[in-house]
Amino acid sequence: MADLPEREREESEVTDDSRRDLLTGLMNDRGFEDELDRAVAFARRYSDSAAVVALDVDGFAGLNDVLGRAAADVLLQQVADALRGSLRGTDVVARLDGDKFAVILNRTGAPDSVRIAEKLRAVVEMVGTAVGSPTRATVSIGVADIAPGTSLVGADVLQMAYNAVSESKAAGRNRVTYAGQTPAPTSRPD
Repeated sequence: MADLPEREREESEVTDDSRRDLLTGLMNDRGFEDELDRAVAFARRYSDSAAVVALDVDGFAGLNDVLGRAAADVLLQQVADALRGSLRGTDVVARLDGDKFAVILNRTGAPDSVRIAEKLRAVVEMVGTAVGSPTRATVSIGVADIAPGTSLVGADVLQMAYNAVSESKAAGRNRVTYAGQTPAPTSRPD
């Protein structure tokens, strides 16, 4: 019979594995939802701010067709590494599904959340170019702030961010759209 600390360590590893995306090593949707609920509860209780940045790789199905699945997986891993390397240790980055990523920017509100999102857009664009494919990888991004004292729940904030992603795609892709009242959207002209 395993001693108690050994069993706790094994159970912790299983829990950690269930919260990780196997391809990228990032947090998965389950882990992200838990962290987002914590960020919203913190903002509500302590009148602090945070933001959610939702990212969707533009035209990933086409990239998958052009590059092949193995190369497309490498691209997703490179995007994950670029995102992770561009954020603070206190921020949370996750791969939610396929080509969809999300970030929680703790203790960050507008306009900093939009500035950071624009930085992430530029970083991913450089990754796509570095892959050496004739097709450039870009992301459409939506930003939703978690206001101090918010009455929203995590799922609402994430939905707001993904609604803004849809606006970014409709406006031409490879841009950041803010899902709030201030500042004005920071769409990047192509």
